[in-house]
Amino acid sequence: MRVSLVTPPSETAISLEDAKLHLREQSSDYDVLIEAYIEAATDLIQQQTARCLITQVWRVTFDAFDDPFRLPWAPVQAVSNITYFDADNASQTLATSVYGTYADHQGFYLGLLNSQSWPAVYTRNDAISVTFVAGYGEPQDVPGALKAALMVLVGDMYANAESYTIGVSASSVPSSATADRLLSPYRRWSV
Repeated sequence: MRVSLVTPPSETAISLEDAKLHLREQSSDYDVLIEAYIEAATDLIQQQTARCLITQVWRVTFDAFDDPFRLPWAPVQAVSNITYFDADNASQTLATSVYGTYADHQGFYLGLLNSQSWPAVYTRNDAISVTFVAGYGEPQDVPGALKAALMVLVGDMYANAESYTIGVSASSVPSSATADRLLSPYRRWSV
């Protein structure tokens, strides 16, 4: 599975103004830094929960059909299309009457509808491409706990600036116990 961002979110789950209010920062001297912290904290939350906060479009490619067909991000708003290379290596679009979108404790997935089957595909690494829209929607649609975790992480980064390096992978940013508790119900669990 290969995943790529097609259309990034047009805004963040919390605004610069909201973050500054939380930080009690009135000056605009640190706006660029605070915006970087918002971005890093958002990346961290999305990685830890496999959830997109704001609406964005993703494409995932597979080498074969599988049932269920797991999608890497939640919540899925819509599947835009599924294209595949048929047995003759010709590009095709899969009819929406073949599959449905479902969710369980492991996340969102595509599954066959009754009396349907996946088509045969040509042998190649990018035989199937699923383009889908993920995220809660606009900032006001993001659950409060996720926004609060975002604020806590931004505040922690701001208060302990020397512990963080902008441009470093978000997964290397130290974790906050409060943020961890807020994120806990949103983490994806496997059994």
